[in-house]
Amino acid sequence: MKNPSYQAYSDNQLIELLADSDPKAFETLYNRYFTRLFNYAYDKTGDHFAAQEVVQELFINIWQQRERLRINNAVNGYLFKSAKHLIIDLYRRETSLNHHTDVFVNRQTYSSNQTEEQVRVNELQRTYTHFLNQLPDKCRAVFTLSRKGFSNREIAEQMNISEKTVEQHITKALRLLRTQFPFLLLFLVI
Repeated sequence: MKNPSYQAYSDNQLIELLADSDPKAFETLYNRYFTRLFNYAYDKTGDHFAAQEVVQELFINIWQQRERLRINNAVNGYLFKSAKHLIIDLYRRETSLNHHTDVFVNRQTYSSNQTEEQVRVNELQRTYTHFLNQLPDKCRAVFTLSRKGFSNREIAEQMNISEKTVEQHITKALRLLRTQFPFLLLFLVI
């Protein structure tokens, strides 16, 4: 395939080129599907940044698995099915985080007779407080309100900022939690 016009290649041909680590094939596939996948993810999440994160994670996974990626059916179907699974994972993580935050807060009043449990709860409280203190003031305020059940619109109105800014702050906080404090989620399960 000399001097290829990548736009003319089928999806399956691009996947074959991608297996050989061809960055132009990856870029072509990305440009071909980004908007459609983003719109699909946005329809399912209602969140611009979550949709963008889903599509980026999808293409990162494709690039990382390019050498062993085998798609027997239509590439289009594979991409949308992968996006669907990433959206489900996103909801699971979000639901799990909200649940664990609620459990964490409620555990403090669980039982004063269980010293070991109280020590763990106190340690989790310190870790959670430390996590919150790592956030910039506005980001911390937005994240705290979101964990208390306020909608993005309510937070935006209360803090006199746009809903998009609210989404950015929440995404930033969740990303920090996942990257710098992943152990916090493990302790919240105990």
